Amino acid sequence: MENITLITLIFGYVNAQIGIIGDSLVLLTNLVTLSLLPQLGRFDSFIVKDALLLGSGLVLLKSDLRRYKANTLSCCA
Repeated sequence: MENITLITLIFGYVNAQIGIIGDSLVLLTNLVTLSLLPQLGRFDSFIVKDALLLGSGLVLLKSDLRRYKANTLSCCA
């Protein structure tokens, strides 16, 4: 799953729609991992990494949504 996410993020530089899919996969993967926090019982670097990646996924999603919106508006105008 992480390899598919990586590939979609790479191709997301060229196509905003693919980037949105990759960003969503990043968010989904990190939310699932963070949901395991109660079972782990401790707050370590593994959880900190996923919290930071969750934030970066949100930033990438916002950027790709803006690019997608700009591309669709320029095509229709």
